[in-house]
Amino acid sequence: MTPERKNELFDKMLEWIYEHIKDEEDLFRTLHDRLGFTKEEANDCSIESLDHLYNSLPVIQRFNEKIATRFDEYKAYWQTLSPQELFDKAEEIYRVVRLAERLPKQITEAQAEYFLQFVDPLEVISGTMIENNAIQTESSDEEITDTVNSLYNTRDGELYYDLETDIPDMQQSM
Repeated sequence: MTPERKNELFDKMLEWIYEHIKDEEDLFRTLHDRLGFTKEEANDCSIESLDHLYNSLPVIQRFNEKIATRFDEYKAYWQTLSPQELFDKAEEIYRVVRLAERLPKQITEAQAEYFLQFVDPLEVISGTMIENNAIQTESSDEEITDTVNSLYNTRDGELYYDLETDIPDMQQSM
């Protein structure tokens, strides 16, 4: 099956689901729970009516889904690079892979809520690690935790990295 045909079938399937499942909670359970759609993926398919249900998920779950989605975007981008470009980005790739693997296990609920306000939490944390020269060493769990704690405590990331435009309940909890 060609990629074009897969896309065509996906679009038809999604259209059918959206037209035939009228109850928002049933639609949410179908897309999120059964098929694994993240909020960003639903929004990419122009299904924004479920945002309030995605926003009601536990903070850690929303954070982990965002990290997984961003990591998938990084991987798709890396697949477009030439061997030389991959070589040039080896440190960045290593850092992002380590963060995507370890960050969900190390972050507290309060920290997850803080980092959800960023478009790309992986970029925020890895960029800060580069600034602090942490990448020159073996990016240990301790260095990741120290970077996360520092960003969370100082709120410096807000000055340098893109924030989401729609941040539910973020202002109320801070």
